[in-house]
Amino acid sequence: MPLLTAASCNPLMIIKTKEVMEEYVENENVVAIRFADNTEFELPITITDTVDVVTISVSLDSHLYKASADNEFSAFQKLRDMLLDKGIGLKCCGAMINAHQSGMMATCSKVYLLTLGKPALLKDTAIIYDYADIKEFPNTLEQERFVEEWFKSLEK
Repeated sequence: MPLLTAASCNPLMIIKTKEVMEEYVENENVVAIRFADNTEFELPITITDTVDVVTISVSLDSHLYKASADNEFSAFQKLRDMLLDKGIGLKCCGAMINAHQSGMMATCSKVYLLTLGKPALLKDTAIIYDYADIKEFPNTLEQERFVEEWFKSLEK
């Protein structure tokens, strides 16, 4: 019987397998408003969440609008800004001037609705897509400015 040595053994074979990509798809309906004629309509939104990216999409006027980011609120903000540029506003909590998502909320669809001079509390949270009877439709930059103003208001 021959002796087996390290040199005579076959190397261990490593087989790489493809990682299973999980994808979670959710649909929400948001009330939208067309600024040109002030008409409100229901707008179905599709949220696709994979391991690395969240993509939010809507089909409007025979055009597919899509925005992606590493979290849902950032993707929502990008899509909302695209729609604002097309004269469409979204009447939901995520579109409010005081909507802000903390880092700890980045894995969910909730935002804080901030109040100047007051700390954000759990009771101040809302779902991004929940209806809000709003008349003003800020873009992401305007929301970020409000958050800066809110932080400063807490220092007083």
